[in-house]
This record gives sequence, structure tokens and C-alpha cells, in this order.
Amino acid sequence: MPVAPLIAERLQVTLPLALMAMAIAVAIGVSLGVAAAAHPRQAPDRAASTFALIGISVPDFWFGILFILLFSTTLHWFSAGGFPGWSDPAAAIKSLLLPAVALALPRPPFSPA
Repeated sequence: MPVAPLIAERLQVTLPLALMAMAIAVAIGVSLGVAAAAHPRQAPDRAASTFALIGISVPDFWFGILFILLFSTTLHWFSAGGFPGWSDPAAAIKSLLLPAVALALPRPPFSPA
């Protein structure tokens, strides 16, 4: 069975998810970095350091589970189901938002094996 059509089918969701996660990570990282640099050893610097420490300490999948529990199950703001497709772009973007935020949170750098 040819693999190229299967990869192309999955890229329709994976590529927008990766781009959205990258945009969120840049927005969070730059804004927290600027705030921390503008106020060294003050509340914004400590808040940014705490946020980064929590992001590094908690695995991505755990953030995903917590987001589903809070925003889908408890608050009912997002659907916990699958991807609805691109026929409704607003619903598609809304369904990618929670996974993108979970992927965008800080993660530890790669370490040598």
C-alpha cells in the first residue's frame, strides 16, 4: 500500500496543529521573556520562572489530560471528541486549540543520552 496518501491525509491536521502550537509558544515565550527581562528579580520575573519550571516539570500528555478534564468535561467550552474536519474552519481551529496549547507549554531541552 502506498504511504504517501496516508501521510498527506494526516498532514492536513498535523501541520496546522504544529504551526498553531509554535505560534502560541512564541507568543507566550516572547511576552514572558520581555516581562521578566524588564523587571529582574521582581514579580514578573518570578512568575515567568515559575511558569517555565511548571512547564518543564509536567509532561505534555498530562497537560492535555488536565485541559480535557477542565475545559471539556467541567466547563464544556471545548469538545472532547475528535477532529471535525475543515468543512467548518472555526470548529476545526477550536478543536486544535487545546492540543496546541498543551504542546506550546515549555518543555525541557534535549539532553545527551
